[in-house]
Amino acid sequence: MKPHRVLLLSVPAVLALSTDAFSRGTGYYSSTVTRSTPSCGSCHSSNPGGVSVFVDPIQRSLSASAATSIIVRVSGPSGTTGGMACDVTAGTLSPGTNTTITNGGLTHSNNSARTWTFGYTAPSSPGPVDLYTVAMASNGSGSSGDSWAFFGSDPAATQSTPVRMFVNAPGVVAYGTSCVGSYGNVPVAGSRQTPSVGNASFSIEMWGAAPSSPASLLLGVTAYNPGIDLTFLGVSGCFLFVDPVATFAGTTSGGSAPRGEGNVTFPVPLPNVRSMIGHSLHFQALVVDSSSGRRTPLTLTNGLTVTFQ
Repeated sequence: MKPHRVLLLSVPAVLALSTDAFSRGTGYYSSTVTRSTPSCGSCHSSNPGGVSVFVDPIQRSLSASAATSIIVRVSGPSGTTGGMACDVTAGTLSPGTNTTITNGGLTHSNNSARTWTFGYTAPSSPGPVDLYTVAMASNGSGSSGDSWAFFGSDPAATQSTPVRMFVNAPGVVAYGTSCVGSYGNVPVAGSRQTPSVGNASFSIEMWGAAPSSPASLLLGVTAYNPGIDLTFLGVSGCFLFVDPVATFAGTTSGGSAPRGEGNVTFPVPLPNVRSMIGHSLHFQALVVDSSSGRRTPLTLTNGLTVTFQ
């Protein structure tokens, strides 16, 4: 990589999601879809002390109707038993290890585990998807004295912070992995527009980012996969997935920083040149993330390969 191209990453960069998430108060959680499942609070005490909920989709940006796996873990007070429940705004959850489908939502199949895996199949329609999760660490003595929390940076929150995923249109394929941003949120990049030549409305979107912050979209003709570790620039834990030759500037929307409610759309109008059909460009988004804890306060998304149709 040529040194002057690294500046294209750092110089431009350093320059609304629904909150109808799961409710702690009623003992039930309900997402922006019609499905609902009893949460831990319908039977167990609502003591949030010492609980951490970890949610990790193997892929966050994926093709229409594609399948991936999701891992949920909970840690908390002494003991080895627990429970969880998940719901999603689009697509289908399928049971896996220690999980089952109940009342239209996914939950634990027994209380003998604190780690659960299950499947997710993306819908056929492209666009952003929210995954909501609640989990409990129980002490094995019954329904009292257990600790549970929604996924998110605040274990006492009354709403679940959604894990952002994105379903891409035909001609757009994700690669690489986003790095973790502030408050444990992981931004995701994708496109719901088919990259047909002459598509003046084509755009790349970033969801789950720090709100009200400068953002950039990097365009490259070469993809780095695996990516280039940016620790040497002070962007620890993040990787560069494109050889940037151009950038597009933007600003994320407002909202809650702990919930990662910033999003931005980068217009990338495509020329009407038929000879470009079958050729590809590569994209990656980034955001100035002042609470990321990094020496250079940036958080980067996955990469995207866009092939002209």
